[in-house]
Amino acid sequence: MTRSWDELWPVTEPPDDFALRVVVESVKRRDEKRLTRRWLLAALASCLCLGIVFTLTWKGHQEEVQKRATILESQRRDTEERLRRLQNDFELANRREQELQTTLANAKDEVVRAQLQLELDSTRRKTGSAGRAVIKGGAPALPAKAARASSCMQGDSLCDQ
Repeated sequence: MTRSWDELWPVTEPPDDFALRVVVESVKRRDEKRLTRRWLLAALASCLCLGIVFTLTWKGHQEEVQKRATILESQRRDTEERLRRLQNDFELANRREQELQTTLANAKDEVVRAQLQLELDSTRRKTGSAGRAVIKGGAPALPAKAARASSCMQGDSLCDQ
């Protein structure tokens, strides 16, 4: 056996740049770890910013909803109070009309009857307008001519009557 020991058991000598390669690989590994940390930090920072923006937007939305609810509640109270006043006015006008009717029925003098009849007619108009206002839910009653005029074109012969 004339073979050399190197042929049977080949041991390669490290190349001359072995130390340099070890250093470069360790630097690459360290840079990969830093790069991973940087990406994680960037993702965390962007999620944090998005969370803050979302929270501020949500808070503003909730404040706006609360303001709207407060306004609607105050409008509801005002409408209920107006409706209560209108119903009260209607009841008073209705009672006054009934009193005038009984007084008119009991009146003997023609002059007093004529005055009571005029007063009764005006009270009936007031009662009718108060009743319409109560039915509409507190909205002011429009005269029939004004209601027609608002829906008519200017110069329309049917609406001029």
